[in-house]
Amino acid sequence: MGLKQFLHHITRQKGLNITNPNGQPYNFTGWNDLNTKWIDLEDKYQCYKTNPILNAIINKKASLCSKGRFYVADKQGNEMPNDPILPLLECPNFWQSKEAFIIQWVIINSLDGGAFNYPVAPAGFEKQINRVEALINIPMANADMPVNFGMQYLSDYSGYMDKVNSSKVKIEYQGNALEIPYGALISFYDLSDRPQECDFVNPISRIDSLKMDLSNINVSLEAMNVMANKPGGVGIVGVGSKDSTQTVPLGDTERAEMESKYKNAYGLTQEKSSVIFSTASLTYTSTMVKFADLGLTEINGTSISNTLAVFNMPPEIFSKEQTAYENKKIAELSFIQDEVMRTMDGFCNSLNNFFGYEDKKLRVSFDHLPAFTGKRRETAETLKIVTDTTISALDKGIIDVNKAKETIKQLTGVNYE
Repeated sequence: MGLKQFLHHITRQKGLNITNPNGQPYNFTGWNDLNTKWIDLEDKYQCYKTNPILNAIINKKASLCSKGRFYVADKQGNEMPNDPILPLLECPNFWQSKEAFIIQWVIINSLDGGAFNYPVAPAGFEKQINRVEALINIPMANADMPVNFGMQYLSDYSGYMDKVNSSKVKIEYQGNALEIPYGALISFYDLSDRPQECDFVNPISRIDSLKMDLSNINVSLEAMNVMANKPGGVGIVGVGSKDSTQTVPLGDTERAEMESKYKNAYGLTQEKSSVIFSTASLTYTSTMVKFADLGLTEINGTSISNTLAVFNMPPEIFSKEQTAYENKKIAELSFIQDEVMRTMDGFCNSLNNFFGYEDKKLRVSFDHLPAFTGKRRETAETLKIVTDTTISALDKGIIDVNKAKETIKQLTGVNYE
């Protein structure tokens, strides 16, 4: 039931007479005719290409994700530098570097709500990392897997998964119609591993919730563009004729001549003028409509904030204020820890599961990034202070060695065992 129907229903049920301040009944008939203008979210890639805010947010996340350092560690945390998955990720295919590959993957994953990696290998050897020659990102946007799984997994999970993995995924990719078993694809999901019941290849996308905000951004920017091209920034009031000694209003011919001359020449673009010369005695009045008066800035700001929130991105990341530099570094560090690392941990986990990494794990680190430099410096300074204080306490017999180790670990996270 829509709002219009709801109000009619309430008035009928309660016998209410809803009137406006003038005492007249409200007319609901025009409510369905509001001039709303929504973008089409079916083509999320077009939204990404044309909306500057969405483009900037996803590109920033993709750029940070691509800077992660992959490594493989055993159960004890020791790095295994010769693992075959590392050179594969460093050069996943002949046309992409690691950075380009991850950026593309993040864009696909963010827009579609999921993505596929297709491991190029001899038939039947897709899950043997030593036999994989390349990895290719494939969007889920044009994928379909028409299988009715029902609730079989509750009674026969093994048989259910066999059915899922053998089911053919129909994919439209670069003009080609492909059919690939689901089990031969590495699947990634942005928000959930099982986004919708019986639907593994059309997950929920973050963009699905942004229809109104992205539309408002587009419309407000369009309105600003119209105002920049046709600002109406000059009002001309004639108080005399061409003869400066006369004080009679401009005649119709003179007024028409000036209107014709200047109506298309004034504006804020480079081929237009912002200066008017006239032999007439004129009074200048600005008729420029301010953005603030139209609420465009507020509309745009609210929609931008909502879009940032969907991607868990602090707005300070895009701050250009010099005084906000420290806040920008803190915001970027927070975003990496909360969102970027979560995204890349999901990427690593899917590869670990696909290639059967159990006694070792592919991981990603961001400790080498500048955003972490200050944090490491602060940790080192804190460790020095705590250590010096603890050593002094040991020398004076205030605490024993075990208590000293426990104190340092609690305050700094460093284990001296």
